[in-house]
Amino acid sequence: MFGELLATYILPLVLALIMLGMGLSLTFNDFKRIIRYPKSMLVGLGLQMIGLPFLAFLLAWVAPFSPAIKVGIVLVAACPGGTVSNLITYLLQGNLALSILLTSFNSLLTIFTIPSIVNLALWVFMGDRRELSLPFWNTFVQILLITVIPAVLGIYVRHRVGKRRVEQWQRWLKYLLPGLLGIAMVLTIYFNQDNSLSFRWYDYLGILPFMLGLNLGGMLLGYYVSKAVHLKRKNCLTIAIEVGLQNTGLAITVATSATMLNSPEAAIPASVYALFTFFTAVGLGLFFRERLPRKDSGE
Repeated sequence: MFGELLATYILPLVLALIMLGMGLSLTFNDFKRIIRYPKSMLVGLGLQMIGLPFLAFLLAWVAPFSPAIKVGIVLVAACPGGTVSNLITYLLQGNLALSILLTSFNSLLTIFTIPSIVNLALWVFMGDRRELSLPFWNTFVQILLITVIPAVLGIYVRHRVGKRRVEQWQRWLKYLLPGLLGIAMVLTIYFNQDNSLSFRWYDYLGILPFMLGLNLGGMLLGYYVSKAVHLKRKNCLTIAIEVGLQNTGLAITVATSATMLNSPEAAIPASVYALFTFFTAVGLGLFFRERLPRKDSGE
């Protein structure tokens, strides 16, 4: 009962508050520039929807694990990150508008891409095919309520109270928003404790290098491809974070749901991935930020 309350009301509210706080740092012109020059959006979506799953298939192919674990590795790559990647982009001073747009678009695309990618993995590694589907309208409403509407409300508040007042608020928001994220992560762990997986610790340890490879490989792929096509430094950093962070909660849900994969074993890669990716994304993001040229010259 309490777990259902957490998942249905409290956790979405916490995530929406995080997006509201980040929206205070944006203006509508930030989004207009990206829509007018969509190169960064297209590169980011292409790497998230095609590049990272391709890397996951390669890692799963060479991994010495059961077919269910191999499918689980690919499943993680098929579930792009959400509010966490937005917050890290905000903290590292990347292009927050680009991050939010990528989150919104890829969340809608996953309604179609997750079933396609997972079905391909099932066929390649298990010789199996299943009819998977994600609810379109539930996903659409969730994106609106948790991501789009709070961000727009933050932009409106900034317009009403003025830039100077918002800059005063941001002095404590940079501490409050990570704190809220910590609460969200604790709530997520609490909510998923019924789905906790009773495998031996060395089962997780063996999968760790492959999931670390997916995480770091995704960030490196995002950074170097963006840099190769001459995107702005903030956009390179943002795309690296977006490609490197995945939605492990969604991956675990797809793996364990009785109406989807119904395979706790396939959820192990996502469980391992969730243990470290916030810290590696922040660390590698800081590394990228310090080495990108200070003068922007791309899109």
